[in-house]
Amino acid sequence: MRRMLLVGLAACALGIVLSACADTGKEQQQPTPPTSGPTWATLTSGSGVLATYCQGCHGTSGGITLTQDQYQTILAKTTTKCGAVSNLVTKGDKANSALYLVATGDAKCSPAVSPLPMPNGDKAKDDIGAWIDAGAPEK
Repeated sequence: MRRMLLVGLAACALGIVLSACADTGKEQQQPTPPTSGPTWATLTSGSGVLATYCQGCHGTSGGITLTQDQYQTILAKTTTKCGAVSNLVTKGDKANSALYLVATGDAKCSPAVSPLPMPNGDKAKDDIGAWIDAGAPEK
Protein backbone atom coordinates (compact mmCIF):
# COMPACT_ATOMS: atom_id res chain seq x y z
CA MET A 1 0.00 0.00 0.00
CA ARG A 2 2.79 2.38 0.90
CA ARG A 3 4.54 1.55 -2.38
CA MET A 4 1.40 2.30 -4.39
CA LEU A 5 1.02 5.59 -2.58
CA LEU A 6 4.64 6.56 -3.36
CA VAL A 7 4.23 5.58 -7.03
CA GLY A 8 1.02 7.62 -7.21
CA LEU A 9 2.64 10.67 -5.62
CA ALA A 10 5.66 10.39 -7.93
CA ALA A 11 3.39 10.19 -10.97
CA CYS A 12 1.41 13.19 -9.76
CA ALA A 13 4.57 15.22 -9.12
CA LEU A 14 5.91 14.31 -12.57
CA GLY A 15 2.64 15.43 -14.16
CA ILE A 16 2.78 18.79 -12.38
CA VAL A 17 6.40 19.37 -13.41
CA LEU A 18 5.71 18.46 -17.03
CA SER A 19 2.63 20.65 -17.25
CA ALA A 20 4.51 23.58 -15.68
CA CYS A 21 7.29 23.20 -18.25
CA ALA A 22 4.86 23.03 -21.15
CA ASP A 23 2.78 26.03 -20.08
CA THR A 24 4.98 29.11 -19.83
CA GLY A 25 2.04 31.46 -20.17
CA LYS A 26 3.11 32.47 -23.68
CA GLU A 27 1.64 31.31 -26.92
CA GLN A 28 4.02 29.18 -28.89
CA GLN A 29 5.02 30.83 -32.13
CA GLN A 30 3.94 29.02 -35.23
CA PRO A 31 6.35 28.94 -38.15
CA THR A 32 5.60 31.49 -40.84
CA PRO A 33 3.87 29.78 -43.74
CA PRO A 34 5.65 29.97 -47.07
CA THR A 35 4.62 32.81 -49.33
CA SER A 36 2.19 31.71 -52.03
CA GLY A 37 2.62 34.71 -54.33
CA PRO A 38 5.67 36.11 -56.08
CA THR A 39 8.88 36.55 -54.09
CA TRP A 40 12.09 38.37 -54.96
CA ALA A 41 13.63 34.95 -55.63
CA THR A 42 10.90 33.96 -58.11
CA LEU A 43 10.81 37.37 -59.81
CA THR A 44 14.57 37.43 -60.40
CA SER A 45 15.25 33.85 -61.47
CA GLY A 46 14.25 31.46 -64.23
CA SER A 47 11.20 32.77 -66.07
CA GLY A 48 10.40 35.40 -63.42
CA VAL A 49 9.29 38.80 -64.68
CA LEU A 50 12.42 40.70 -63.69
CA ALA A 51 14.72 37.92 -64.92
CA THR A 52 12.95 37.75 -68.27
CA TYR A 53 12.22 41.40 -69.05
CA CYS A 54 14.55 43.55 -66.95
CA GLN A 55 17.88 41.86 -66.31
CA GLY A 56 19.01 42.32 -69.92
CA CYS A 57 19.68 45.96 -69.03
CA HIS A 58 19.48 45.81 -65.24
CA GLY A 59 21.55 42.67 -64.64
CA THR A 60 24.79 44.55 -64.05
CA SER A 61 24.11 48.06 -65.31
CA GLY A 62 21.23 50.39 -66.11
CA GLY A 63 21.31 52.38 -62.88
CA ILE A 64 19.92 49.58 -60.71
CA THR A 65 20.72 45.90 -60.59
CA LEU A 66 17.63 43.68 -60.42
CA THR A 67 19.26 40.38 -59.54
CA GLN A 68 18.52 37.91 -56.76
CA ASP A 69 21.55 38.87 -54.67
CA GLN A 70 20.50 42.56 -54.63
CA TYR A 71 17.38 42.15 -52.47
CA GLN A 72 18.50 44.31 -49.53
CA THR A 73 19.92 46.95 -51.86
CA ILE A 74 16.66 47.18 -53.81
CA LEU A 75 14.67 47.68 -50.60
CA ALA A 76 16.95 50.54 -49.54
CA LYS A 77 17.23 52.15 -53.00
CA THR A 78 15.66 55.52 -53.71
CA THR A 79 15.19 57.37 -56.99
CA THR A 80 14.40 60.85 -58.25
CA LYS A 81 12.86 59.58 -61.50
CA CYS A 82 9.24 59.21 -60.32
CA GLY A 83 8.32 62.58 -58.85
CA ALA A 84 7.36 62.45 -55.18
CA VAL A 85 7.69 58.65 -55.12
CA SER A 86 11.26 58.18 -53.96
CA ASN A 87 11.46 54.57 -52.76
CA LEU A 88 12.13 51.96 -55.39
CA VAL A 89 10.07 49.55 -53.27
CA THR A 90 7.72 50.52 -50.44
CA LYS A 91 6.71 47.24 -48.80
CA GLY A 92 2.95 46.75 -48.92
CA ASP A 93 2.33 49.82 -51.12
CA LYS A 94 2.77 49.42 -54.87
CA ALA A 95 1.31 52.89 -55.52
CA ASN A 96 4.32 54.36 -53.72
CA SER A 97 6.91 52.06 -55.27
CA ALA A 98 8.87 53.40 -58.23
CA LEU A 99 9.58 49.87 -59.50
CA TYR A 100 5.85 49.26 -59.94
CA LEU A 101 5.23 52.71 -61.42
CA VAL A 102 7.97 52.17 -64.01
CA ALA A 103 6.60 48.71 -64.85
CA THR A 104 3.13 50.15 -65.40
CA GLY A 105 4.35 53.15 -67.39
CA ASP A 106 2.97 55.61 -64.86
CA ALA A 107 3.20 59.22 -66.02
CA LYS A 108 4.89 60.25 -62.74
CA CYS A 109 8.06 58.57 -63.93
CA SER A 110 10.24 60.25 -66.52
CA PRO A 111 9.91 58.58 -69.92
CA ALA A 112 13.61 57.76 -70.09
CA VAL A 113 13.43 55.50 -67.02
CA SER A 114 12.61 52.38 -69.01
CA PRO A 115 12.99 52.36 -72.78
CA LEU A 116 10.46 49.59 -73.40
CA PRO A 117 6.95 48.94 -72.13
CA MET A 118 6.75 45.73 -70.12
CA PRO A 119 6.09 42.82 -72.47
CA ASN A 120 3.44 40.41 -71.24
CA GLY A 121 1.90 43.56 -69.74
CA ASP A 122 -0.72 42.59 -67.20
CA LYS A 123 1.04 39.46 -65.91
CA ALA A 124 4.31 41.33 -65.41
CA LYS A 125 2.61 44.26 -63.68
CA ASP A 126 0.42 41.96 -61.60
CA ASP A 127 3.41 39.94 -60.39
CA ILE A 128 5.42 43.00 -59.39
CA GLY A 129 2.38 44.61 -57.75
CA ALA A 130 1.42 41.43 -55.89
CA TRP A 131 4.99 41.03 -54.62
CA ILE A 132 5.11 44.60 -53.29
CA ASP A 133 1.61 44.49 -51.78
CA ALA A 134 2.49 41.22 -50.01
CA GLY A 135 5.32 43.01 -48.21
CA ALA A 136 8.04 42.31 -50.80
CA PRO A 137 9.11 38.91 -49.41
CA GLU A 138 12.58 37.70 -50.32
CA LYS A 139 11.80 33.97 -50.52
